[in-house]
Amino acid sequence: KATRLDPLMQAYHESIDLDAGLEAVMERCMESTAVTREAVEACPDACVRMEEIHVEAGDLDRAIGVCRLRVESNSDEGDPGPMSRLAELHTMNEDLTEAVRWARMAAQEAPDSAELWFALGRYQVEGGRHAEATERLVEATLLDPGNGEAHRVRAVCYSRVAGELDCGAAGTAAAVDLIRAAAVRCWQEG
Repeated sequence: KATRLDPLMQAYHESIDLDAGLEAVMERCMESTAVTREAVEACPDACVRMEEIHVEAGDLDRAIGVCRLRVESNSDEGDPGPMSRLAELHTMNEDLTEAVRWARMAAQEAPDSAELWFALGRYQVEGGRHAEATERLVEATLLDPGNGEAHRVRAVCYSRVAGELDCGAAGTAAAVDLIRAAAVRCWQEG
């Protein structure tokens, strides 16, 4: 087991050594692409750094693979962070279906987190799923009424849903009122 961890551990220790150059660390990490579940469980911080290095190198597939191992290893059990990070990585990789799936799991893991519900709503908006996004954004604004950005995105979603459903003037007027209220809330937040 210790032998399998050596390249990962060495790369991690070099990444926190101020004298080590980032290029050398990246090179070593790229050589040790086989990150094992045992490595994740033994040193999750090294795996987080490995994800960052893969992202910096533009290799999102490897970063997603390392992050998925973190989620599957349950080394962060009860912590929605790795699932949320996986959603973010999938968004960067332009896979909104997977981003929504992982963001949903993260939000369900921490149902009192306005930030996670807001992230899920944003990913759904990016995927054109405005009605679903509206529900998530309602949850986010109920948990954090002072989040002006969540109110703004929610109002835009209402407007788009009204347009998709052809709600006519009344639906459009209601959406405009929500957009104005969201703008006021954003302005009040500074």
